[in-house]
Amino acid sequence: MKPVLASVIALLALVALAGCAPSIPPIKAAVKSCGLTHSDFATLGDKGTTLTLDGSGEESDGLPFTKEQCVFKKLHITDAVTEEMGQTRALDGRQTGSWKGFKASWTYHPDDGLDIVITQRQG
Repeated sequence: MKPVLASVIALLALVALAGCAPSIPPIKAAVKSCGLTHSDFATLGDKGTTLTLDGSGEESDGLPFTKEQCVFKKLHITDAVTEEMGQTRALDGRQTGSWKGFKASWTYHPDDGLDIVITQRQG
């Protein structure tokens, strides 16, 4: 076999293997990108397809809202869902919303902050 042909075959094999490599779930990638990998207030579950964010409140430690917003940006959350979160009152209980590929549920209380569970939808 000629060296050039062998190189082309090797390159094609590498490209094929790279295409078969498992991708990082978007939620797990967002956690890494936002610097939350070692945070006590961001918990991954379900093999990286669920994320629980524990926001800070007046009487509790947690993630600053800017960190939650970073995750929202990375997951392309819609303005509608962020507005719904922003308008949630303590009396409203658990609320839900969804956008392309994801669903979320959240609670808000001034003492405890905004606590969110985000799940990547299957299919």
